[in-house]
Amino acid sequence: MAARRARWYVLRELIPLLVIVGILVTALFVITGTDWGRGIVRGQIEALLQKNSHGIVRIGKVTGNLRHGFTLHDLVITDSAHKPFVNAKEVWAKYSMSTFFGKKIEMDSVRLIRAHIVLDRQPGGKWNYDRIFPRDTVTKQGVKKTGWGTWIRFTNVTIIDGDLTVHSPWAPNDTLSPAGKEAAIRRAFTDDMRFDIRRVPNGFQKTAYYRNINAFLPLLRLEDPAYAYRRAVVSRGAAVASPFKPPTVTVKDVNGIFDFDSDSVWFKGVKAVLPGTNVSGDGMYSVNNGEMWLRLKAPKVAAADLRWIHPPIPEVGSGRMDFALDWKGGVEKYQATNADLTLNRSHLAGDFGITFVADTFALHNTDMRVRNLDTHLIERILPWAKPPRHGTLAGRMKAAGGQHALLVDGDITFRDPRSGVNRVIANGEVGFYPKSVRTENLKLRMMPVQVALLREWMPDLPIGGTLTGPVTLNGETDGLMRAQGDVTHVDRTGRSNVVGRAAFRTGTVPWFDIDARLRPLSLATVGQFAPKAGLRGSASGPFRLVGSLRDFAVNADLGFSDGGSMSLRGRMDLASRQKGYNLTANAKLFNANAIIDKA
Repeated sequence: MAARRARWYVLRELIPLLVIVGILVTALFVITGTDWGRGIVRGQIEALLQKNSHGIVRIGKVTGNLRHGFTLHDLVITDSAHKPFVNAKEVWAKYSMSTFFGKKIEMDSVRLIRAHIVLDRQPGGKWNYDRIFPRDTVTKQGVKKTGWGTWIRFTNVTIIDGDLTVHSPWAPNDTLSPAGKEAAIRRAFTDDMRFDIRRVPNGFQKTAYYRNINAFLPLLRLEDPAYAYRRAVVSRGAAVASPFKPPTVTVKDVNGIFDFDSDSVWFKGVKAVLPGTNVSGDGMYSVNNGEMWLRLKAPKVAAADLRWIHPPIPEVGSGRMDFALDWKGGVEKYQATNADLTLNRSHLAGDFGITFVADTFALHNTDMRVRNLDTHLIERILPWAKPPRHGTLAGRMKAAGGQHALLVDGDITFRDPRSGVNRVIANGEVGFYPKSVRTENLKLRMMPVQVALLREWMPDLPIGGTLTGPVTLNGETDGLMRAQGDVTHVDRTGRSNVVGRAAFRTGTVPWFDIDARLRPLSLATVGQFAPKAGLRGSASGPFRLVGSLRDFAVNADLGFSDGGSMSLRGRMDLASRQKGYNLTANAKLFNANAIIDKA
């Protein structure tokens, strides 16, 4: 009986308390459902955010049913110096009150409308969000995240007309010498540098812009003690991206999983649709140092969609290819495989790899077939490649090595509007310099080659016609060049075939050393070097010429087209105004008029 009275006494005392609690809860729901009540909540939210930040937080107003969700209008967050971080027209979300008791931020059906976000990291500093909302504390066990901010998870996130700007540190590669770093800094402010670099206190920053972002993310996990990285699951997304200097790249749709931390973002199995391109693959990008790698497959690709990587690529073109890119330590490496591309009217198929280091390049894993490949296009895409003459290329080519030591194996036909058709089968090493070409054991089979091409290095060469046959070259076009082969020359002055070796040096006074057998040689062709000599007919046999046209030694045993012969020893000058001869001749049935029209 006494126990029953005690229970009734306790119940009687609790009933008023329960009524008061019920009234307070009801009042809370009613008040927060009014503009006045939401104004009070706005102030409380703003004060809470301000208390937990080192920045400045402003909220225009709060609307919605605050028991399960809210809408923040005109949310503005800056750092203490009023530099922008977040400026959102509307932020809308649903939530469960129970999560807040565990100091967790977990929201569903989040909508960001016209949110402009700026991520800023100064050289040697932290990201602005880490400065504005510090989340770490130092314990005996080390740095640990505590309290609010250790769990931030959003689901079913919709972004409407958002913008993202990323300012991150940039510096020349640490492996460079002091002079190399200075050169890299100078290059950073030229069109050769793809990053948008600007000078800031304590160093440099690069900036990337992402505009008109419209996306849906089933999951956006920003903080979770169970994971060392953050994750964004994107089911659909679109944006106009400017990760480098213009041109931009328009992403019509993208889906996949993106993992990221404070310095890098990486992805696997992502699919994207550009205006004329479908692409899928994996990749990583380091915001901290600009290093990046991509492994992509593009069954459909438009050339215009690649210009954000390399602007000289023409806007007109399409095809397919697999693509790999590696940017690391100041080295840029590109590899296209299984390619079948048409650029303007040029067609390329096969594999092509190129690596850029400073102002030099190297080819690797290159095995291509080309058709109607315009040299103007080559020079446009690779500005350092200066063809001696312009025309179109067709055929196959394997290549590996740097521009100064390039191993080639190919069969190329070059059509020059000025000189005609040239075909060369080549195997060996060739180096390209601004004003010369170097060769090492370069085996050529001319089928044929127009002599007019040689005038790029020997502008005063008086002969024309074509050259056919095998020849091996060693040397430099602006120095000493050595050749050995079996060459046939055909011109309006006749047909000549020469077997042997030759060395020549171009310059103000060309020099030559020829040791060969004539089978036969058109003397009228030789006469083009000394028109006043009036040479004609042909000669066969061994001969040796050493010197310049002003002074060269002759050692020959020649038979002529009329049946005569002559052994010739001595020196000659065929270039001076007054021709000079110091010769010893031993003739048999020799008719001078058969080889000299004035004799």
